[in-house]
Parts: sequence; structure tokens; C-alpha cells
Amino acid sequence: MGEEKYFKKFHSKVLNELYQKKYSVRDTAHLLYGLSFFDEAEKERMPKTYWDVDWKTVKKTIQGWVREIV
Repeated sequence: MGEEKYFKKFHSKVLNELYQKKYSVRDTAHLLYGLSFFDEAEKERMPKTYWDVDWKTVKKTIQGWVREIV
């Protein structure tokens, strides 16, 4: 649970707004789809990370970000 604190410094709505501004787009459905598509990632081994975190936590955090935006 302690590793989740590293994810909390990124607020998904702010990141989404920055993306919209940078790329001059309003519809970010393709971005949200890409963030929530885990089929191929599930087949890969866990990459090395800067902190001790498991795949379940990473996936849960990303899914939470997508829910915040939608």
C-alpha cells in the first residue's frame, strides 16, 4: 500500500487537461482506451521500477485515473 503514495502526486484530470492543451484536442477517448487496455501488458514480465510496486497496484491505479476522468 505504501507504494501508492508515489502515484498520488499525479492528478489524472490535470494530466488529461495538459494533454488536451498540448495537442489541441478535446476528445481523449483514444487516450483513455489506451490507458485501460491491459491485454498485451498482462502477457509481459514486470519491468524494473524505481520503487517496489506490483503489477496489480499499477493496474488498479491507472484504472482509478481513467474513472476520475470519465
